[in-house]
Amino acid sequence: MVIEIDQDKLEFDESYEEAKKIKETYFGVNMDKFIKFFEEGNYTIPTETIPLQLSEARALLHLCKQHHKKQPLLKEEDLHSISQLKQKIDKVMQEFKQRLELLDTNGFIVKLTSRSAKDITPTHERTMKIYSELIEHDTNEIGTMKSEENADEKIREFKRNDHLCALYFASLQCMRVFNAKEALDLLSQSSRIEYDLSLDLTFEEDFSLGIIVRPWDVEMRLSSEFRGIIFQNELKALSQYFTQCYLEPVVREQSKIEQACRKFFQEVAKPILSKELPEMENYIIDFSVSKDGNYVKLLEMNPYLTTTGVGLFDWDTDRETIFENPNPNSFEFRVLKEPIISSQLLNKNKLVKEWEEILKSVEK
Repeated sequence: MVIEIDQDKLEFDESYEEAKKIKETYFGVNMDKFIKFFEEGNYTIPTETIPLQLSEARALLHLCKQHHKKQPLLKEEDLHSISQLKQKIDKVMQEFKQRLELLDTNGFIVKLTSRSAKDITPTHERTMKIYSELIEHDTNEIGTMKSEENADEKIREFKRNDHLCALYFASLQCMRVFNAKEALDLLSQSSRIEYDLSLDLTFEEDFSLGIIVRPWDVEMRLSSEFRGIIFQNELKALSQYFTQCYLEPVVREQSKIEQACRKFFQEVAKPILSKELPEMENYIIDFSVSKDGNYVKLLEMNPYLTTTGVGLFDWDTDRETIFENPNPNSFEFRVLKEPIISSQLLNKNKLVKEWEEILKSVEK
């Protein structure tokens, strides 16, 4: 258990070796460890990894701490390292633009090899701006059923669902950046990024984190992402990723989505990972399914830990009966069949506080 942050390192209750084991498990499925085995374009999104030098990692951590007011102004060596890192990120972005013939309006997602800065996007000013634009233009991009298609007594619930979907979609779009400065500004605001850098720097001799740069997927929708639970190299469970949103396209195409994800795992992901990373038997995997349901790509992987979200499943109630069920044919796919906004509003802390206020204000 982490007890405090001391300078650039974490301190643990556990012994050094036990703490190191925690780190190895936590970073065991970092993107740079597996993504190189999947063909870009067909099996995953084009991805470039920029290894972080220790000086760059420390500088980025100090930038995070400065944002969270844990540290004064950056030192000269930090500024130099940040400038150096910006140049590397901008260079990768330009190479992507040339190689893939991307428009300047396409954008990118930039994250650590461990995870993204999504913890800061729900209430970010950019998210609120995008949300307002989505609602104003009544866009269909968020992939939810329009409220006017429903009976009068359900209109408010569906309308709230539309707003929640717009908030989630805007929160995703907030991570879309167009240059290195925007990328580092976003990363430096994230507590997730600060923690991961501190954790890896605690064991400098095995430091492994890097920066991931990917072209933004302009076809991305809430209804395209799904989370799978893998135990002993078998796909045991599948869930829609955005668990608080009713997504009509997912309900309508549930069977097709299930078949596509199971086929991709069985014919692509499982053979590749079994060959290249045979020690990796238990993990959480994220799929992206095309709008027509004919194509699936691997988005990312996460550690098989109770701290990792499992979508509409629950570690306490589903671990033995579903995830670790010894029956090789055991499998379940869960999706929301109707909006659940009212019940979410009744349960404190189920929704982002600022989002609660927005949803409560939605009328028929």
